[in-house]
Amino acid sequence: MKKWKKAAAILMAATILSGSLNVYAAGLRDVFDAAYYAETYPDLAASIGNDAEALYQHYVTCGLSEGRSGSKVFNVAEYRSAYADLEALFGDDWDAYVNHYYTVGKTEGRTAGVYGEIPLESDSSNDVNIGNNMQQWMQQWTGLQPPDMNVASVSNEEVVSGYGTRGVREYDAAGNNVKTTWYLADGITVFNIVVVEYDGAGRKTKQASYNTDGTLDDWGWSYWAAFDEQGRTKILVSFNGDGTIKNVTCHEKYFEDTKSCLKWVCYYPDGSWSVSECEYDTTYGLGPAKVTIYNPDGSIESQY
Repeated sequence: MKKWKKAAAILMAATILSGSLNVYAAGLRDVFDAAYYAETYPDLAASIGNDAEALYQHYVTCGLSEGRSGSKVFNVAEYRSAYADLEALFGDDWDAYVNHYYTVGKTEGRTAGVYGEIPLESDSSNDVNIGNNMQQWMQQWTGLQPPDMNVASVSNEEVVSGYGTRGVREYDAAGNNVKTTWYLADGITVFNIVVVEYDGAGRKTKQASYNTDGTLDDWGWSYWAAFDEQGRTKILVSFNGDGTIKNVTCHEKYFEDTKSCLKWVCYYPDGSWSVSECEYDTTYGLGPAKVTIYNPDGSIESQY
């Protein structure tokens, strides 16, 4: 059986649709076993050979419609046909069925088409190879535009930060903080403006931290976010002041049912990456007790 894709699977399933990110934790490719496919269907092995990519392309373009299974542990077509509610929701979006089982179906007890244990939790210390795909995604994300610094608001309030600076928060009709203008202690001199966009569920999808000259700052506070079905942040794309990508963070694991992230992978424009794991101390209340950052070879980069 093929080696299962690990952390990169989450990024490989991220695409830009209609100007927004449609994020899947897993897709067809992640449950496709090329060796099984060739062995099960000798007619394909005779005509295609053992080329894994060619076999996968046959599977997605012809195999699924022909009723062929791409894995001995998970038959996606059976999963789809067994649940009318999912078929009505996803239609021919096959990746969505895999993603549903990965994120929801297993805990709901949906077992149709499942014939073995499907590894659902990625191990970021192995098999991460994003290669040229990452550069492609970065080019796509670079085309996203930050929210307008002159966003309209309907109400405001004055706040004071822990550093003695003062700010004015502005809110939209739904009560979302859409803009904050920060002043130095004199209350007159503006040094930073933070603008935020939200989706229909009130989640932050874009944030831009502007300098007074209208450029983005270099603090890494400007980002675009995408969420999973539970409303938790799944991918966070951070930008430098010149609009280039600073890094792409993929959130993988959360503390119980909270939105507190336990494990994330950070990818950089040069193709390098690191893995961070957070431990929580539940004895004296929920809070990060230790964060460990790993290099790709499994060695510890830093710990705090």
